Amino acid sequence: MVRPWQLLFSVFVLRALAWIPELQVGETAGVRLNTGHVMPTVSLGTAGYTEREVEHAIILAVQAGFRGIDAAFNYYNQVGVGRALQKLNRSTVFLVTKTTPCFHPQALPHYNISNHEECRKQTRMDVEADLKQLGVEYIDLLLLHGANHYGSGVCDGPSCALNAVQWSVYEEFLEQGKVRAIGVSNFCQSCLNCLMASSRVVPAVNQIKYHVGMTADPESLVSFCKRHEIVPMAYSPLSGVLDDPLVKQIAQRHNKTSGQVALKWIVNWGAVLTTKSNSSVHLAEDVDLFSWNLTAADMSQLDDYAHGTDVPSWACTGTKFLAYV
Repeated sequence: MVRPWQLLFSVFVLRALAWIPELQVGETAGVRLNTGHVMPTVSLGTAGYTEREVEHAIILAVQAGFRGIDAAFNYYNQVGVGRALQKLNRSTVFLVTKTTPCFHPQALPHYNISNHEECRKQTRMDVEADLKQLGVEYIDLLLLHGANHYGSGVCDGPSCALNAVQWSVYEEFLEQGKVRAIGVSNFCQSCLNCLMASSRVVPAVNQIKYHVGMTADPESLVSFCKRHEIVPMAYSPLSGVLDDPLVKQIAQRHNKTSGQVALKWIVNWGAVLTTKSNSSVHLAEDVDLFSWNLTAADMSQLDDYAHGTDVPSWACTGTKFLAYV
């Protein structure tokens, strides 16, 4: 039974969001992908939320100024993402989602598919499931959520062959207009090289771990992506930085938060990013990245700053990855 307050809340949300303009090219809007489409600089991450929580989080983020949503098949909450999308003008939201590698048994949904035709069939089913769960006719950006991984430390022959099979399915959906751009997640150079050697479409985006403390070009992956016109997309952009003395010092000089400094550094390197918060205040801060700037000295300090052991791509670490991000 729908209670009166729920109806009133829905009406309020729809009216509050009615003013949102369509995404335009510009400094605050985002970057142009190799498909010609514009991707917002900042997207809301949706991992770890329940369906109910993610619906609320998306509405809160859009009210704060977010225009991107970063979802995934194996976040298992896309029905909630879809419910939030029903309350928005679809053209105002840039929707990212992902499907799972065919061979990656260490993490849910524990696929262990090495047969190429079975992999092709499963990938088609997963993309269709994304569309159905989200309740949309098209996806703005579809990412392969990691390379097919055999724990070898690089993308070798079997990995590359399965990546190519799944990528060919992505290209089919791109041609059909059900997907507007395609990309990858957690791909290192060996994975990208073999994928580009066998495909017709260069990935538009590579979502990697990237934050202050990893240096400006960890393992030369950021510069590699840029040379091939692949936009780096940072996940975990605030990992270990909020209480970092150097970041806090720079933030104080600009009267900004440590989080804003860390995100601004990423944006200044031409990357887009995904972040999340349950606080409307923090969400508003996360998109307030274009009314101010870091100095050249700030950037130099952060560019060279190295601490911790984080790497941009687990696919080439030689270890078996146990959980998705």
